[in-house]
Amino acid sequence: MHVAALTMRSSLVLGITAAATGALISGCCTHGALDTSFGTGGVVTADGGSIEAGANAVAIPGDGKIVAGGYNVSAGGDPDFAVARLALGGELDSTFGGSGFVVTALSPHTDIVKSIAIQGDGKIVAAGYTGPDVNADFALARYTEDGVLDLDFGSGGVVTTSLGPSADVATSVALQADGRLVVAGHSSIGVGSEFALARYMPNGTLDASFNGSGIVKTALGGSGTFYAVAVQSNGKIVAAGSYRGASGSSDTVVARFSPDGVPDPTFDGDGFAFTAVSPQNDQAESLAIQSDGRIVVGGTSDGVGGDDFTMVRYTPDGNLDPSFGIGGIVQTQTPALDDSIFSVAVRPDGKLLTAGHRDGADGFEQIALARYQANGSLDSSFGDNGFSISHFDIESLPYSIALQQDGKFVIAGQLTLPDQTADFVILRYLDGSCCK
Repeated sequence: MHVAALTMRSSLVLGITAAATGALISGCCTHGALDTSFGTGGVVTADGGSIEAGANAVAIPGDGKIVAGGYNVSAGGDPDFAVARLALGGELDSTFGGSGFVVTALSPHTDIVKSIAIQGDGKIVAAGYTGPDVNADFALARYTEDGVLDLDFGSGGVVTTSLGPSADVATSVALQADGRLVVAGHSSIGVGSEFALARYMPNGTLDASFNGSGIVKTALGGSGTFYAVAVQSNGKIVAAGSYRGASGSSDTVVARFSPDGVPDPTFDGDGFAFTAVSPQNDQAESLAIQSDGRIVVGGTSDGVGGDDFTMVRYTPDGNLDPSFGIGGIVQTQTPALDDSIFSVAVRPDGKLLTAGHRDGADGFEQIALARYQANGSLDSSFGDNGFSISHFDIESLPYSIALQQDGKFVIAGQLTLPDQTADFVILRYLDGSCCK
C-alpha cells in the first residue's frame, strides 16, 4: 500500500465561456451563480501531476472545510483513491497530508472513491471499490484530520470486503449515530447483480448484528444496484438505485431495512418500492431524507427525445407522495437531448437543489443545476427560471452536491480536457446568502 501527497493547482483549466446564470438578489448576488471568491472564478481544478483525475463525492464537516473524494491516475498506473481538503476560500489545506491532496494506492489495479462520510471526530471515511474490474471488492479507507491513514481502522486504515466471486462495487456510505458505517452498492452474479449492503463497526470490522454476517444481498432475479444510502433518525436504512427485470427495462427502486438488516415490511409492504417513471429506463442516483421523513430520490428517466431530470418523492411508508409533482414524480426537460440528476440535497427551507448534466449545443456535456419548491415545481428565483447552467469549453460533469451553513453550495465533479484526460474539480455557487 502506497500513500502519496501530491501538489494540486487551484486554477481553471480552460476558461468559462458563459458563467452560470442567475436572478439578481437585492443587487448583491445571484442564486445559482458561481462564487468568484472561491478558487478561480468559482472553480478549483486539480491534476496533481497526474494524467487523469476526477471527483465523485463531496462533504463539508463542522469546521466548514470542503472534503472531496475520487480518483487519481499517475503516469503508467491505474486509478488510486484520491481525497482532497480545501479551506473556505478554495485553497488547498496543507495541513491535510502536507499538500491538501492525498492519493492512496490500495491495490495494483483500480481503486476509486465513490462516496465520503465525515465522522464527528473529524475523521474522513472514503468508500468505493478496489481490484480488477471483473473481481473488485468493497473498499473503505479512513483518514485522520491530518490526512494520514487511521491505523485504528481495519488493516493500516483500509478495509476491503469480498461479497461474492465476481465484482462487488460500493457506491455510497452513510454514518450511523453510533459510529457504525453502512455501505451500499451491488454484487455481481453471472450476467446480473444483487442489491448489496454492508455494515461495519467503528473499527472497520463487519458488524455481525447486521443480518448475522454484516452483509445483506438481495437477488430478485434480474439486475439490481444501490447508488445511494442514508440512515433515518430511527436507525432504519434507506437505499435507492435501479432494477432491471426480465422485460429489459429498468425501474427506480427505493428500499428500507430495519437496523438489523431485514427488509422493513412497513415500507410499501415488503421493504422495496419500485417506480416505473417511463416505459424504458429509470434510475435513482441520489437520495435525501426530509425532516418530515419523506424520501426524495434524483436520477434520470426516458423522456421525449432523450433522458430527463427526474425526481420521485415517497411518503415515510413507501408510497408515492401525491403532493409532489404529478403523483409523486417530477420530470424536467431542458432544450438538451439528454439530462440527468446525479445528486440531490434538501435545503433548510425545504427547497430541493439538484446537480446533474445536460447535453450542450456545442456537443459538450454541461453542468446543470436546478432548484425546486417543496411541491416539486421549479423555483423561478433560481438561475434562469429554475435552472443554472455552467458552460465550459470542455466536457463537465457534477457528481455530488453539499450545502454550506451560509447557504452557498459546493459541487464535486470532473472536467474532461480536449486530449480526453480529466481533472478533479470542485465548484462553489451562491444561493442568495452573499448579502449576509
